[in-house]
Amino acid sequence: NSFGGNVSLFNTNSAEGVQLRNSIALVLGTVNTAGSLSVWGAGITQGGTGINATGSASFDAGAGQINLSNVDNEFAGSVSLNNTGPNNVAITDATALAIGTWSLGNGSLTVTAGAAGGVAGISQTGSIVQAAGAPGATFIGNNGSIILNNASNDFVGPFAASVADTSPIEVTDAS
Repeated sequence: NSFGGNVSLFNTNSAEGVQLRNSIALVLGTVNTAGSLSVWGAGITQGGTGINATGSASFDAGAGQINLSNVDNEFAGSVSLNNTGPNNVAITDATALAIGTWSLGNGSLTVTAGAAGGVAGISQTGSIVQAAGAPGATFIGNNGSIILNNASNDFVGPFAASVADTSPIEVTDAS
């Protein structure tokens, strides 16, 4: 596919996942899916009102940026990300964010959870690996903990983590 404008997706069948492959940079419009979500593009950004995925979600931007920083995003399952090269990655979840496996290029990484307020945090089920030369990573857990304790995590450059309350911050880095 070669979609040039905002692409919106709607799926109400939790037994079925949604897959979208685009050969050029992809701009996601409003996305609502009751199942899993898999997106491929030469860069993935948002132009709609948010992503609501009740299943797991994966985004592969190839040698492009990933910018999923809409404050209305709601990822109920784990989120996996992949990109290469000097391309930034930013992701925001209105509530809690469960990180799947992330294999990232050498762009910056910014992760925000709890954008809508309330109790939220950042946890992980897979590792986060940044390529050599990445300028750093920032994690913001508004009103919730940040637990990044996978032994295979490999953060490059400066690392910053903050919470808006007294929730714990735990980080494991292989390097």
